[in-house]
Amino acid sequence: MALEQKKIILFLFDRLLDPVIQSNIFQYINEISINDKSYKFHLITYEHSTQEINSEKYKAFQDKLCTQNIELTPLKYLKGQSVLKKMLCILSGAAVVLKLRLRGYRHIISLGTVSGSFAYLYASLLNLKLFLYQHEPHSEFMLDLGEWKNSSLSFKTLHYLEKKSAQFAKVIASGTTHMLERLSSRGVNADLFHIPSVVNEHHFRYSKNERTEIRSELKIDQNAHVFAYMGKFGGLYYDKENFDLFDYLSKQDAKNHILILTPHDAKEVKEQMLQRSIPKTQFSIRSVAFENMPKYLSASDFGIISIPPTPAQKFRSPIKVGEYLCCGIPYLTVKGVSEDDVFAEKNKVGVVVNSFCTKEFEVAYPKIHDYLNEKKEPLRERCRKHGIQYRGYSNLFPKFQLALERLTSKKIKP
Repeated sequence: MALEQKKIILFLFDRLLDPVIQSNIFQYINEISINDKSYKFHLITYEHSTQEINSEKYKAFQDKLCTQNIELTPLKYLKGQSVLKKMLCILSGAAVVLKLRLRGYRHIISLGTVSGSFAYLYASLLNLKLFLYQHEPHSEFMLDLGEWKNSSLSFKTLHYLEKKSAQFAKVIASGTTHMLERLSSRGVNADLFHIPSVVNEHHFRYSKNERTEIRSELKIDQNAHVFAYMGKFGGLYYDKENFDLFDYLSKQDAKNHILILTPHDAKEVKEQMLQRSIPKTQFSIRSVAFENMPKYLSASDFGIISIPPTPAQKFRSPIKVGEYLCCGIPYLTVKGVSEDDVFAEKNKVGVVVNSFCTKEFEVAYPKIHDYLNEKKEPLRERCRKHGIQYRGYSNLFPKFQLALERLTSKKIKP
């Protein structure tokens, strides 16, 4: 007797090759599609450029999906924040979802709340069971940034859809217990799962040889204290305050070196560093592909998480924390961001400040200094052990697998 497949739409309001997509939900889908033939996935993405779609990397990934019997429908992303453009994107997605529904697809998974809001509309109209993965209050993030106001149509629309989608969903996974507690207090009846941003601990791990190699390549002394900064400047992250921190660190010890791994224009970042008279020998700036990031983290001794503690940030789950820890390095973070502050202090894997300012740096630096002078091997082992426990794929995959089983279960929650 032929096995009846559980057909699932994976709706991603993002690019196929976006690093967050590749390093996150695809880890789960990849293993499930290979090892459990009872599932059938159809992927919907929104691509930003024809150049990327025609690239060898994109085509290679398409070929990989085909070998795993995963179907793909790429749609065109319309740039801009206008409600009209979002409506056009919704309609293009709806046409694909309708065709899939007629082909027997009965479940839909989204990533994030913008994607989740679209998926909710499709699910409610077409009688699909909805799984909101990484459910966060994106509308509130936009308020934090000052991009939207309480009175704006964009905020009101997304905020409304975030609430409605949570009330409708069969399964919800979020990165923090803060979000799950909020959902429970609102009477949400979905199966709730605590699944923080995942890290592949087999990829993100310390390498002594790569530490030596990268330090030699960047002309960093093998005995220097290297502080890694991964990511952008501004927006959801601190901007000038980061450079204040870099300036402070450089002045505490000539052995301190700032390793900036960013997609930002290197010339602009370098200008900011030189404006603060930070010696060229005390910083390096690189744009690094995701697959090479563990090499640079192996060359580092301490990681920096640069997120201001605005009201909605406790609901976020920054992936960098797990990447730092799995590579064996402790981190600096701000109180009130995710659960990373509590985790750092409880497990002795990081330092917590109230904000990025000189007063806080002065209080934090002696604690950072203690980590820098701790015996390296025991510290790396402790960080990695807790990193796998907190964000490791091997620990989180069973939770995702169970969430998927709940989504496709025919049993009604009592």
